[in-house]
Amino acid sequence: MNDKRILKNRYKQGFVPMGVFAIRNEFNQRVLLAESSNLDGAMNRHRFELTMRTHRNKALQADWLAHGAEAFSFEVLGRIEQGRPPMIDAGGTSVFDVRFRDPANNALHIAGLSMITPVATTDFTATSDEAGEGSDETAHLSLSATLYGDHAEVTLADTAAYPVYLQHLQIRGIAVRTREPITVIAQDATSIAAYGKRKLTLDAALLASDVQAQALANYLLGYYKAPLHDVRGVSFFANRDATLMAAARDLELLQRVTLSEDQTGLDEEALFIYAARHEITPPGIHRVTLNLEQPYSIGGTVAVVDDAHVDGPEVVAY
Repeated sequence: MNDKRILKNRYKQGFVPMGVFAIRNEFNQRVLLAESSNLDGAMNRHRFELTMRTHRNKALQADWLAHGAEAFSFEVLGRIEQGRPPMIDAGGTSVFDVRFRDPANNALHIAGLSMITPVATTDFTATSDEAGEGSDETAHLSLSATLYGDHAEVTLADTAAYPVYLQHLQIRGIAVRTREPITVIAQDATSIAAYGKRKLTLDAALLASDVQAQALANYLLGYYKAPLHDVRGVSFFANRDATLMAAARDLELLQRVTLSEDQTGLDEEALFIYAARHEITPPGIHRVTLNLEQPYSIGGTVAVVDDAHVDGPEVVAY
């Protein structure tokens, strides 16, 4: 019996209390409500971040700096205590949402692989009394479980004519503490042959599946597989000849121009004017600078409104 009490105390000491708490500004009565599976740790983290001026809630941080720590109170609104094992009424059922936790640190959530439906006496036990020192009533519990990647929904039914107390419940399986990265590759043999092999590595941790990752890789390959000209602008002296002077006089904003230049290999690069600057300095030098923007690729033939193309696969632009 003494050994049993020792084991129970060790189990209780290893439990991390969960609950809901409030951070209250007594000066203006603003309240931040929060919940955590590690109640004490969460409140300590909030205090630390506020003190260090790194809290993610900017409004709360501003109030903390304005009114001082003494204007705030931390209040526990609800706590799940481990001291009392749950009671299952006679002929009744109880549902438990079991979140998988690291056995070495109950504060850490983990995932599970090849999880096993709990087995009587091995994974769950029940007794006739709350203290856990009465008769073993595990045989009177009927269990069903739905197992997920990071938790399990366990339903326990008491088939006895009296209530029983659940003393122990666990889910066994393979702990998954980190997710192994999935690498997808997209490459183009023609581009490699023409320009050499270049790598663009992207860590996309928030993508939900390898299908999405492959789609992103294919998109980036299509965009970067051929070198792009990045033309931001061009300058010329208008007074050099009549053609350039006419261009300086007639070119307008949003007008489409083409740019060719032998040294960089530009061949009728299509660009749009979004800004123009004229500088006239002695002795009669007229310098024109055009800020240029590359047009978007719309992926189709622009439809003409007064043409039959509107009902086809073309793109309408204005």
